[in-house]
Amino acid sequence: MKPYDLAGDLQSVDNLFMAMQKARVQPTIEVYTQVLVACAHSRPPNAKVAHEALAEAKRRQLKLDRRAYEALMMLYANDGEPKKTTYVFNDMQSAGFSPSVRSYNALIIASGKNGNKFAALTLLETMKTSGLEPTIVTYTSLLYACGSDLSEEDVRKIRMDVSDAVERKKLVVDRLYFTALISTCVRIGLVNDALLLHEQMLELGIPNTAEVLGLLIRGATSAQLTPAVLELYAAYRKERIRISGSIYSILVVYFSAREPSRALELLERMERAGIDTEDATIAFLETVTTPPQGETTKQKRNRLQLLFEHRHDIAEVMQSLSLPVQAPTEALLLASLADIALAHHLYQHLRSYSLVVTPLTCSRLLAAYVIHDKVSSADTLLENIDSSVGALAFVREDEVDTTFNLLLDSGWAPNDDSLAFTFECCGRNWERALLLLSRYSPSTLNPTPTTTTTSSSSSSPPPPFT
Repeated sequence: MKPYDLAGDLQSVDNLFMAMQKARVQPTIEVYTQVLVACAHSRPPNAKVAHEALAEAKRRQLKLDRRAYEALMMLYANDGEPKKTTYVFNDMQSAGFSPSVRSYNALIIASGKNGNKFAALTLLETMKTSGLEPTIVTYTSLLYACGSDLSEEDVRKIRMDVSDAVERKKLVVDRLYFTALISTCVRIGLVNDALLLHEQMLELGIPNTAEVLGLLIRGATSAQLTPAVLELYAAYRKERIRISGSIYSILVVYFSAREPSRALELLERMERAGIDTEDATIAFLETVTTPPQGETTKQKRNRLQLLFEHRHDIAEVMQSLSLPVQAPTEALLLASLADIALAHHLYQHLRSYSLVVTPLTCSRLLAAYVIHDKVSSADTLLENIDSSVGALAFVREDEVDTTFNLLLDSGWAPNDDSLAFTFECCGRNWERALLLLSRYSPSTLNPTPTTTTTSSSSSSPPPPFT
């Protein structure tokens, strides 16, 4: 049974146990112990089968040995039951068995899983004073069980203890220890320490795993360590380690705000790998289109420029979804006003889902139509807007400056022809239109009309809406 017990393969152990009974082979206490070990290491721990095995052993008048007691302790420990673990520990001593390293490991796991790191650390010291040398399993169990409850000082002491034991050749570090230590460092915010531990792990010849790289990706993205994120992603690809959907999503969100083109590439890789991209796509759209809290004018300009630069790819991603995403679509529409054809397409996309477009978006799109001399589109938009919205008033009174800023931030450059359309947006207020345009193109726009009426009638087309 030993090939199965520690792996938690309870079904295989049970099948062999039943085969022994059918063959009329009397199980020994060692056989029942293997059942207990399998129950302890199954996911989740199977207390029901363990209790049945104990009852059967008792019926056969078999006495538990230390290995059986320790297996039962580990069962309760993995189930987060410190009181039951301690009870079995005391019962084992009453039966004449002295505690071993395995016994203390079980107590440490039970205490840590119950959120009592002080008890777990105290047990570690008790083990040492009783003359037992902690193994690498002891330290790994402590790290896994206590996790984020440990402090930076606690982690430092554990590392020193392990280093000292390695120097004394009392133990050898392994993959599980590094995984547990890296996980703990990431969870308590010691990301740089985790990255250094990763380097040490590789130097010792311990290979990367999906779990370790995933932990480090989570830590490096939360700490905004872009070079480390890129290096870890490269390790995934170089070593052909499968990237999970959750890690892909973390990378997509991280690069959405920094390198949208890389985020789009990751979405494509997810799709090729057969991973559902809907949640990651929505997260990408929300990230690239939602202004962060406290965004400065410069940050806003950079964000809008990135949106405009990748507008067609982002629009294609939007269309790939089977559900409408109103807020991101409106945001991209506003960032794409310089590309009036795309802005118009996005507006039609929203309309096709019968979604209500906000008044401000309507008014800015209307201003863009006028600025770009899209008279028929402006007229159609006005027909589709409820009269209570008052988009025309918004355009003439409040939204021209905002729309021009959006256009300019997206990369649009005004020219002489823009003056006439701006004039219309400004409600035929020549001075306001001239002042607006001269702020952005003083070298090319220098007309100085003497009267508003004559100049406007000769230089501008008929108003598109009156």
